[in-house]
Amino acid sequence: MSDQKEALLRAVALSQSYSSKHGRIRALNSVSLELYPGETLGIAGESGSGKSTLLRLLSALEPPHEGEVRFEGKIISGAPVNERRAYYKRIGIVFQQPRLSFDPRWTLFRSLEEPLQINRFGSPGERRALVLETAEKTGLDEELLNRYPSQLSGGQLQRAAIARAIILKPRLVFLDEPTAALDVSIQAQILNLLKDLQKLEGLAYLFVSHDISVLAYLATRIMVLKNGTVMESGPAKMILNEAGNAYTRTLLASAME
Repeated sequence: MSDQKEALLRAVALSQSYSSKHGRIRALNSVSLELYPGETLGIAGESGSGKSTLLRLLSALEPPHEGEVRFEGKIISGAPVNERRAYYKRIGIVFQQPRLSFDPRWTLFRSLEEPLQINRFGSPGERRALVLETAEKTGLDEELLNRYPSQLSGGQLQRAAIARAIILKPRLVFLDEPTAALDVSIQAQILNLLKDLQKLEGLAYLFVSHDISVLAYLATRIMVLKNGTVMESGPAKMILNEAGNAYTRTLLASAME
């Protein structure tokens, strides 16, 4: 990526450890990365590799023990609450299990409108118009907006989760295994939707997945994590075709099985 283009998100030497009955466990070990506007950085690794910890630090859901996170040049890690709130408006997050992230008592419309209400966006009519516009962009029929989560399929809920993540028009969306719980045919639909939205909205994605073949479809660059340490990182084509690390080759072999 050209040095003339400023990084949207930058992490420098992030480390994190947690207490356990066996003492301190180091979940992340001096991880650095850069994500540029409009691109997709894929984070690959098996369960326990540190992917989820890295995502929590990058999205400012918890502070790192060491290192820093910058967004648009400003330090986010450990920033005051008001600055982190401003950051949360500029990012979206899509989780692996969408059914767990929706209030079962709310209609889909109310769930999509909630971020707009929290951020005091416009009048009720303007909020409704934006909910309808975002639903259309993400392939949700208007009649689905009156349904409850229990009345929606997994694919419909994941589309709704994506709609909620982009409704405030963020610059960056974090995707935490967003297709792992879906059937293969639905996975393809969701990946195509994400690709279309990226072009339409100019979004940058940080896409976390244990399945490197999923990242192959969307990622501009791929970083491979194992036990909290970066094994290798580079352009997606290079990682996929010329993997220099044995662990990466194991991930690739698993994806082809």
